[in-house]
Amino acid sequence: MERLLQDVQFALRQLRRSPAFAFVVVATLAVGIGANTAIFSVVNALLLRPLPYPESEQLVNLSGAYRDRGNDWSVSYPNARDWRAQSRTLGEAGWFQGASYSLVGGERPERVQGTRASWTLFPTLKVQPALGRSFTEAEDHPEAERVVVISHALWQRHFGGGADVLGRSILLSNTAYTVIGVMPPGFNFPGTSTDVYVPLRSDESTWSRASGGLQVIGRMKPGTTLAAVQQDMDRVSASLAREYPGPNGDLTAFTRPLREALYGSEVPTIALTLLAGVGFVLLIACVNVANLLLARSAGREREMAVRAAIGAGRKRMLRQLLTESVLLALVGGAAGVVIALWSASAMAAAVPEDAPFTREFAIDAPVLAFALLLSVLTGILFGLAPALHAVRADLNSLLVGRAGHQTRARGRRRSVLVVAEVALALMLLVGAGLMIRSFARLAGTDPGFETERLITMRVGLDSRYDSAAWQPFQRRVLDELRALPALEHAAAVDWVPLGGTNNFNDFYIEGREGNQNAGNIFVTDGYFAAMGMPLLLGRDFTDRDTRDAPGVVIVNRTFADTYFPGENAVGKRVRMGWDAEGSARTIIGVAADARFGGLDQAPRAELYTPFMQMPWRTGSMAFVGRTRGDPLAAVEPMQQAIWSVDRDQMIYDVRTMQRIVDESSRVLMGRILAIALGLFAGVALTLAALGLYGVISYGVAERTYEIGVRSALGAARADLLRMVLGQGMRLVLAGLAIGLLGAFALTRVMKSLLFGVSATDPVTFGAVATILVGVSLLASLVPALRAARVDPVVALRTE
Repeated sequence: MERLLQDVQFALRQLRRSPAFAFVVVATLAVGIGANTAIFSVVNALLLRPLPYPESEQLVNLSGAYRDRGNDWSVSYPNARDWRAQSRTLGEAGWFQGASYSLVGGERPERVQGTRASWTLFPTLKVQPALGRSFTEAEDHPEAERVVVISHALWQRHFGGGADVLGRSILLSNTAYTVIGVMPPGFNFPGTSTDVYVPLRSDESTWSRASGGLQVIGRMKPGTTLAAVQQDMDRVSASLAREYPGPNGDLTAFTRPLREALYGSEVPTIALTLLAGVGFVLLIACVNVANLLLARSAGREREMAVRAAIGAGRKRMLRQLLTESVLLALVGGAAGVVIALWSASAMAAAVPEDAPFTREFAIDAPVLAFALLLSVLTGILFGLAPALHAVRADLNSLLVGRAGHQTRARGRRRSVLVVAEVALALMLLVGAGLMIRSFARLAGTDPGFETERLITMRVGLDSRYDSAAWQPFQRRVLDELRALPALEHAAAVDWVPLGGTNNFNDFYIEGREGNQNAGNIFVTDGYFAAMGMPLLLGRDFTDRDTRDAPGVVIVNRTFADTYFPGENAVGKRVRMGWDAEGSARTIIGVAADARFGGLDQAPRAELYTPFMQMPWRTGSMAFVGRTRGDPLAAVEPMQQAIWSVDRDQMIYDVRTMQRIVDESSRVLMGRILAIALGLFAGVALTLAALGLYGVISYGVAERTYEIGVRSALGAARADLLRMVLGQGMRLVLAGLAIGLLGAFALTRVMKSLLFGVSATDPVTFGAVATILVGVSLLASLVPALRAARVDPVVALRTE
C-alpha cells in the first residue's frame, strides 16, 4: 500500500508538470467513458436489472397466436381462465386490461390511468398493498360491490396520505368505488404508471370466447423452463380448439418472458447495438490516448534509462507507468459520470413520458460500479503498450544517445494504432449511415393520411352514457366542433392510426364458406375527409347510417384487392362476427390504404363501420379535427366545444397527428438509433482524424533532417507533398480494408433494425469510405504542407 501511495504521488507530480497533456487525455477519456456509462444505464435498465417484482425471472406473458396473423393478440376472459385452470406448469396466472377514468372531486375531472385486473393478478406478481388488502375472488364478479386499490402517489396527492382512506368512497367516471388498499410506494404496474386498480368483474355472461382485450401474466412453477411452459400451453390450446372449434380453431398461446413483452423483442438488439457503437468510440479514444502516451514516452525514455541504471526493476517502472495511466482514466471516468448523468436525463426526455422504461435510465450503484471498472480497464488498455515500450527500451543506446531504432519502433506502433482507429471508425460510420438511411426511408413513408394540421383528442365516457346515451352525445359534440371557425373538418373514431391499439374482428363474405379476419375501425361520417384519406370508389357514411338503417361498411384498397381481386367491391356483402346470423352489411365504398399498425408495416385489410351502428356501448372515443391553421391553436376551442355539451367529461391524450407518427415505436426507436449512432460516428471520425494528424505530424518532425536532405538534393515540393500524403493514405487504406471486412460482418446484427435498406447497402459503404478518405486527406494535408515548406539549410543545421 505504501508503494502504491508513492506511485500515485509521483504520478500526480508528473501530471502537474504537463497540464495540457493531462487535460487532453482526461477530456478524451471523459467522452468515451461517459458515453459508455450512459448507454450501460439503458442496457442495465432494459436487460440486466430485475423487474420490480419478487422472483421476476419466473414471470411470463401469454398472448394469443394465430397461424396467419402473428403471435401478439389479446386474450378473451374464458380462454385466460381456462389457460390458468388447465396449465400444469404455471403456479398462478392473472389477466388485466388498461382503462382510463375521470376522478371526480376537484374543480375539473382528473384523468387517472387505471387497470382492470383479475383477483389473481397481485398474487401472480407476489405484490400486495402496503395498506389494506387486494381483491378477493368474490369481488371479481359482475354483481359484486365495486372496490378499488389506489397507488401510493394517488393516496398522497388526493387523500393527503391519511390512514383513514380505507373504506372511503371515490367517484371514478361517475361510479362510486370503495377504497380497500394502497399499493407500496414506487410500485408500477407492468408497462404503465397506474393510479387505480379495480376488479375485472367478468364471467361468461359478460365476455365471449371470441372476443379479446386481455393481457395475461403467468408465474412459472420453480424449476420450469419457458420451453416447457410453451409445450404445456400448446397442449391446453389443442384441447380448447377441440372443445370450441369456432373461436379457438386456429388459436394457440404464445409464451415469452415478461421483460420481452414489456420492452419488445428488438430492445436487446437496439441496446447492444448502442453499446457496441459507444464501445467503438471508447476504443478509438483509447487508441488516441495510447498514441499520445507513445509520443510522451519519447521524452521520458532517458528518465527510464537513468532509473534502470540506478537499480529500478522493469516491473517497478511498469507499475509506475500503469499507475499514471489508471489515474488519468479514473479522473476521466469521474468526469465521464457527470456526462453520463446529463446524458441519462437527455435520453429520458427524448422518449414519451408513457414509455415503460423512461423512469429506468438512472445512474445507480451498478452503473457507477461499471464506470469504475471501465475506468480501471481503460487505464490499463491504453497504458500497457506505451509502458511496455518504455521499459523494454535499449537502455545503453538511450544513455549514449543512439535511439534511432527506438524511434522507428515507436513510429511503427503508432502507425498500427492509427490503422486500428480508421478501421473502428469506418465500422461505426457504416452502422450510423445505415441507421440514418433507414430512418430517412421510414420517416419518408406515406402513412396514407395527411398529418399536417390534424389534431386529435380522446374523451372518456362515464357510466351515465349507456348504450342509448353515448351516440347522441357524440352527435352533439360533432355539431359543435363543425361549427368552429378553426376547423375545416371534424369526425370521431374509436382508435386513430398508429395509436398502438389492434382492432381485429372476424367477418364472413356472403356466399363464401368460412370466416376471415381484418382490422375493424368505427368512424363517423366525415372521417375520411378529416384524415385526408381519399375515397377511391363509392360513397362516404352519412348521419343516416344509424342502427335502424341497413348495415354498411367501407373497406380499404388492400381489403378489396385481397378478397375481391379483379372485381368491384362496392355492392358486395359481408357479415361481421357480432352480427346476427343471416344479416349482412353492404360495402358502400373503397378507401385508400392507411398504415394503422406502424410505418414499417404494410397496409392491412380493414373494414370501417359507422359509429352509429356500433352494437355496444363505447367507453371512449377520439375526435379528430382538420384545422385551418396551427393545430395547437385549435385545442382550446375544441375542448370548450366538448365541455359545452358536458362539463364533466374527461379530455386527454391531446396530440397532433404528426406527433403521433413521430412517437410511434418504430419511428421513435429509429430516430434514437440514428441520432445516437450518428453522434458516436461523428466523435469517432474526429478522433480518427486527430490520431492520423498526430501520427503524420510526428513523422514529419522525426524526418525533418531526411526531408531537408531530399530538398537539398533537388526534391520538388510536390514530391515531398506526395511522400507525406502517401504515408498517411497507406495507413488509411489499410484501415479501410480491415474496417470494410469488419463492417460486412457486424452489420448483419443490425438487419432487423433496418427499414428499406440492406445491411450491405453499397451506397452507404461507398459514401462512408469516401468521407473517411476525404477527412483523412485533410488531416494529412497540414503536416504534408509543413514538410513541403521545410528549409533544407535550417533542417541540416538542426541535425
